[in-house]
Amino acid sequence: MTVYRDALGIPQPIASIRHFGGSWGQGGFWAMSSTADIQLDAHYESPEAAELAAIEAGWVVIDRGVDGYNCPWITISHPETAAALEAACAASDAKWAKATPCYVRYGKLPRGGKSRNHATGEFESGVSVFRGEVLPSGEARALPDNNVLAASMVSLRDRDLYVVSGVEIGTGSDGEPVLKNCKIIAKSTK
Repeated sequence: MTVYRDALGIPQPIASIRHFGGSWGQGGFWAMSSTADIQLDAHYESPEAAELAAIEAGWVVIDRGVDGYNCPWITISHPETAAALEAACAASDAKWAKATPCYVRYGKLPRGGKSRNHATGEFESGVSVFRGEVLPSGEARALPDNNVLAASMVSLRDRDLYVVSGVEIGTGSDGEPVLKNCKIIAKSTK
């Protein structure tokens, strides 16, 4: 069974076939575009050739349209990858069903009790954290609620994750909760 995954290892069942390189009708090539690691030849002479290669690899066409340059595009889906994504989501939902809401932080607490805004160099009013949840086993996870926080989370994933407590006193520059009197309760078990 082939499952196409994105850079985070998450099954990515959707891709598109679009024209790349050169103006429409003047050179360039057709290729599949996706966040997944698609193992198919990236260059095709026509959308029909790209579509045929996708179908032969188990993809199905789910939509057709044109972009802002009136250039055709084809949206395709990979059923095996879609099934793997659905199964992964169901397993995650079951695993985290008994979780308790909490605050989490990647890395140790900053000296002085204030996080630094890396874009401006200024200090936040307290310690930047993520909303998260923790399982009875001690495993915790962050639950970013905007794309900026999701990007921050990905960039910090090499650090240890801690469950923390404190008094929420505001919102940081990226939309994250900011705590005063922040204390580490436990290191996440995973």
